[in-house]
Amino acid sequence: MEPVSFLQSYTELAIAVVGFSGIVLAIQDGNDGSSTFKKINMSMLIWFGGSGIVWAILPQILISLNLPDDAVWRLASAVFVMVSIAFGFIRRIHSARVGVDFGNEIGNAFKLLMSLQILLLLANVYVGAFWLYAVVLTLFLVVGIILFSKLLGLDKVGF
Repeated sequence: MEPVSFLQSYTELAIAVVGFSGIVLAIQDGNDGSSTFKKINMSMLIWFGGSGIVWAILPQILISLNLPDDAVWRLASAVFVMVSIAFGFIRRIHSARVGVDFGNEIGNAFKLLMSLQILLLLANVYVGAFWLYAVVLTLFLVVGIILFSKLLGLDKVGF
């Protein structure tokens, strides 16, 4: 798959996740005592959906500037990793301030995927490959789906 077509498809998926999440949040009842958790979760979902769109559009802009392919993926990865690390610190501080714990299994999966994303992005700053950037975007979408499942309360359902 060509990088531009992959990035365009990814952008469409990210828009769908954010839109559907907004609909679900709008129809959910906020009187169950978990409104703070839902607000934080929704803000993170909007972050992942919205920034996912940015991470898919950024390389397209860099490609249109006629940069060499490896420079496109290195630069996009460097920006992505810096913003992801900053977001991780901000999220941690904000969650601690409002007393929301993300310590269950889905919270641990979230932390693991975020750590893996950062490691892959750091590797791609060195390698400069589209496929590695595509893997990170896919993991980013998985984190968004995990957050969406938390919003729906699927982490509390036993199978």
